[in-house]
Amino acid sequence: MISEDGIISIDGGIFEGGGQILRIACAYSALLNKPIRIFNIRAGRRVPGLSAQHLCGLKIAKKFCKARLSGAEIGSTEITFIPSKLTSGYYQADIKTAGSVSLLIQLLLPCLIFGQNESRLCLKGGTNVHFAPPIDYFTDVFCPIAEKFGIRTTCSIPRRGFFPKGGGEVNLSIYPVHILCPITLLNRGNLYQIDGKSYVAGGIPFSVSCIIYYTTS
Repeated sequence: MISEDGIISIDGGIFEGGGQILRIACAYSALLNKPIRIFNIRAGRRVPGLSAQHLCGLKIAKKFCKARLSGAEIGSTEITFIPSKLTSGYYQADIKTAGSVSLLIQLLLPCLIFGQNESRLCLKGGTNVHFAPPIDYFTDVFCPIAEKFGIRTTCSIPRRGFFPKGGGEVNLSIYPVHILCPITLLNRGNLYQIDGKSYVAGGIPFSVSCIIYYTTS
């Protein structure tokens, strides 16, 4: 629904009522330069409203598209996002919790691939946490498919972050692509090998990781 002031209103509680609506809507808003208002944010979650991860993403998006942003605070169930010009650059964000870095990338990457120049991100938070794709999914599954569209990124993981403290770090370089390449995906291919990765942190001994790895490989 478009209001009299030209702002598109989006119900953040539709479908599963999670954070994906927020991430996709803000990415499209920045790309298309369309102002949006999102209400009922994460209405389907046990604790509705913005979490630290969502707030971090909004603040970076505000910077790289010089947006006006209101309602951006922890627990808020409504925000207004009015973007301006998309700008490449170097951006940092520290979620300060185990909030997922991978979900943060879902908001930022679609915008920055259409920047004029290379953008670099330094993102701190959770790299391997519950209810979110691990950063390895981004590097090992998403990126190879994205490359077929002409999307180029380089990603390093100096430190992994786990629940409950986070503290991981991901450095991501995003190179501009002006037109996405069409692709054809008709053949699923053949399964030749299944690999697994196991990580440990804190007081969990490394031997536990080895046991998990060798029993599943």
